[in-house]
Amino acid sequence: MTDAPDLRQRLIEAATQLFAESGYDGVGLREIAKRAKANLAMISYHFGGKDGLYEAVLREGFLRCPSKLSQLERPLPDPAAPDARALAIEGLRVHLQSAVMDLQLGLAQDPLDRAFMAVVLRELAEGGPRLEALDREFMKPHFEHLANCLGILRPGLSDEDRVSLGLAVIGPVLACALLPGLFRLRNDGRPFPADGQAFAEFMLDHTLRALGVEGA
Repeated sequence: MTDAPDLRQRLIEAATQLFAESGYDGVGLREIAKRAKANLAMISYHFGGKDGLYEAVLREGFLRCPSKLSQLERPLPDPAAPDARALAIEGLRVHLQSAVMDLQLGLAQDPLDRAFMAVVLRELAEGGPRLEALDREFMKPHFEHLANCLGILRPGLSDEDRVSLGLAVIGPVLACALLPGLFRLRNDGRPFPADGQAFAEFMLDHTLRALGVEGA
């Protein structure tokens, strides 16, 4: 099978587009094989079935996209360090900037990137039961850093409260992607803030004020 890598990639691309359009439950394997111009048996051969193909869509999408958030490699700030507060604020800034850049890339790049973004957002909105393994690998470490930064800025928070605050911080950024139609109506047809850097700084200031951080 000299064209096996190409066939495997065609199946992933076809599945990405169809999962974006109809969700996991709304797509059949025959439909995927037809769009990829492949034999139905090749899905089992390369991925073991629908679940394996879906996991490949998510994994390879994360690896393919030039994600700024997934590239973050920041040590957890030490709450006892003299500059812990400054490091925590900078940590929030980097997370917000990276999240904004990721969404801008996902919304502006080629159709396959936009389809992958739609698959991820759909999975997150539906509770993400199939996203758990990839969450541990690609997203959880960065969310833990975000929660740690929030814990430094608001000492004494429970783990549950830090998770809630973390979601509250990234929620407004995700809303720009989850509600693109409404965002366009309110922003002269723009699908996302024109100046991502300024939007990230605005959200940082808003977050720090909401946390009651002095000097924000």
